[in-house]
Amino acid sequence: QEAEWPDTYCPDDPRSYELLFDVLDEYLEVMKPRMVHIGHDEWRMPTGQDPRCQGRDIREQFVEDIQKIHGYLARKGVGTALWGDHFLENLRGKHLKRQTSRTGYVYDMPGAITPEQVQRDIPKDIVVLNWFWNEKHGRTSGEATPTAGEINDEQLAKWGFRQVWGNLTPELGWQNYAARSARTG
Repeated sequence: QEAEWPDTYCPDDPRSYELLFDVLDEYLEVMKPRMVHIGHDEWRMPTGQDPRCQGRDIREQFVEDIQKIHGYLARKGVGTALWGDHFLENLRGKHLKRQTSRTGYVYDMPGAITPEQVQRDIPKDIVVLNWFWNEKHGRTSGEATPTAGEINDEQLAKWGFRQVWGNLTPELGWQNYAARSARTG
């Protein structure tokens, strides 16, 4: 209740899903989408403050949350998309990181879920929106070394995800787009 971001819900509180699924039902009825983007980026919240989740692995909570929402949408014949940055440890790290907001609020930012969790527990029909495709590092003129962004693409493809590049910029010209867009997924 005291969270700086009161839009964060507790995945261990069943009321969170009562509200979420009620809102989703209304959205699905009105919009009739084939797919819903469920966000799941910028995962920042106070951890371990709710007695229901003290001692729980936050990565398991994240996975369970995705599974619940994906399952709900799948039962209604609707696909799921999300931002995939918390699938990659090279982007988000492996553990909680202590952060302080501009207003001085201290919280822990979760790192990524483990590669094993991604492979074992995340449904592969989820479409991953990839904002981390755009990396200049590792490529010099004429050099064939893959960039960090290409490595991220390859990892998602290896795990069996379809992906869509997000947050596009005019920089596509130097991103090896032709070869990368031919990749499976």
